[in-house]
Amino acid sequence: MPTIRLIAGALSALAIAAPPAGAHGAIAAPTGKPTGARRAVLRTCTGTAAVAPRGYVLACGDGYTGLEHLRWAHWGAPTATATGRAFANDCTPSCVAGRILTWPVRVTASALRAGAYHRLTVTATGRRPKGRSRTTVYHIAASGPFPVL
Repeated sequence: MPTIRLIAGALSALAIAAPPAGAHGAIAAPTGKPTGARRAVLRTCTGTAAVAPRGYVLACGDGYTGLEHLRWAHWGAPTATATGRAFANDCTPSCVAGRILTWPVRVTASALRAGAYHRLTVTATGRRPKGRSRTTVYHIAASGPFPVL
């Protein structure tokens, strides 16, 4: 059953740039802005604008890496922060048969220009899977995120 979910999720990722279906469900499209927040957006893999998203895909190619259960503070300010979980497919022994790993993170959206955040910093706040960096910085382009090397 997990393999079927991952295959279905991979097809979904290709179609709408959402992560695989399964225990974590698909990441929803942009959510409404929180009460009292100024309008600011994060560009997604599909080029759409997300406002204080509860989930966000970080790997546009396959949707197997992202963020979920995000709770934002200070959305619309020069720096917005959220807590939530990161998820990634370990692709062991293959991406189809891999497991979805999760770990707690703090996310900071910054570099607010022209109403859009252009930098996302993801920092593990607890135990993280082996081989995963404690902090990863993403540049947010018009076509979505890509890691800053």
